[in-house]
Amino acid sequence: MKQQALIELLKEKKLTISFAESCTGGMIASSLVDVSGASNVFGFGFVTYSAEAKINLLGVSAHTIKEKGIVSCETALEMAKGTAEKSGAGWADAAWAHCLCPDLYESALRGDDHR
Repeated sequence: MKQQALIELLKEKKLTISFAESCTGGMIASSLVDVSGASNVFGFGFVTYSAEAKINLLGVSAHTIKEKGIVSCETALEMAKGTAEKSGAGWADAAWAHCLCPDLYESALRGDDHR
């Protein structure tokens, strides 16, 4: 199971993880917390479906949403940055980074800092 492997890797690296989700509606967080030991590494999950939630909870720029769109790599990156700032997690991600921004996702897997 990929979730168990992720939890073990995060424990080994002494990292925590947090997610901002939109189109997935909390399914990523749900799949992670179903695994024993998740509480050791998972701290925060934000479900920010509306533009208002992204702006108010995660600090996404209204300008970014207006200019780039609510479903864009730029919005996803701001969601991930907001999640990192709010949660203090060692690894914060936004669901769209996986769907629409494969370069960003690969960069995160390499361990590049996106905070």
